[in-house]
Amino acid sequence: MSFLSGDQKRATGPISDPNDFAYLIASVLPLAAFLFAQERSRRPLWALASIVLVSGMLATLSRGAIVGLGALAVWAIVTRRVRIGGLTAGILGAGLALLLAFSFYGPLIQEGLDGKGKVASSNISSRQFYWTAALRMAAERPLTGVGPQRFGDESDDSLPAQPPGGEDQDLVVHNSYLEILAESGVLALLAFLAFLGGTWRLLGRARRDSQSRGDTEGARLTTAMQGTLVVAIVSGLFLSEQLTTPFWLIGALATAVGGTDLVARRRARAGSRLVTT
Repeated sequence: MSFLSGDQKRATGPISDPNDFAYLIASVLPLAAFLFAQERSRRPLWALASIVLVSGMLATLSRGAIVGLGALAVWAIVTRRVRIGGLTAGILGAGLALLLAFSFYGPLIQEGLDGKGKVASSNISSRQFYWTAALRMAAERPLTGVGPQRFGDESDDSLPAQPPGGEDQDLVVHNSYLEILAESGVLALLAFLAFLGGTWRLLGRARRDSQSRGDTEGARLTTAMQGTLVVAIVSGLFLSEQLTTPFWLIGALATAVGGTDLVARRRARAGSRLVTT
């Protein structure tokens, strides 16, 4: 509402940082799509909710979140996880949100885009600056890093020059993986990557098990969670989000879903042995 009233140049919400806000919204969009596909009686509600979510995300003007959604679309098309009808519905929903936004708030949105365009070059330079600083910190302390949340305090020592845009820039790496590497070391980064890989493996196995049982709902749910993980992983290349909800929530859900399928498989094997006996 602050964005629509002109008080703020970029939309925010309960999460005050526009990039963090956009990241969370983009990550839950696949789950909203799952509800739209699964609950036929409430499709108008979920369609409206999805349009509001997309509108809010676009109003943050966060390019990292948009790149994450772009990667999601490419993944869905290449792996054929989404049917043409579902993809068309998503594109139409996003188009409708943009049409409504520019119809009612065209000048306000254009002003925000112009402002974002003016600082685009500075943002790119600042990201390169901080990525370089993170790599230097990692080279100096590869095993332990400089310490959690110490990047801002240590960046001045790693690079004596001021970051493009001045000292008021956010003192974060703007890359989740480089921030873990710089602050916690290479072993922590490998553990984090192993966590992501294990989560993806659990979801993939749960999806295959659901398909083998003819469980359409389970297959859709695991696909939606994989989509959320795709958005989180790709957007994390441009945003420092390693400690935010999407990574860890999807990991927890994957563990629960994968554990349920494991129990089902063990029961099936036990039943087969009993019948054989």
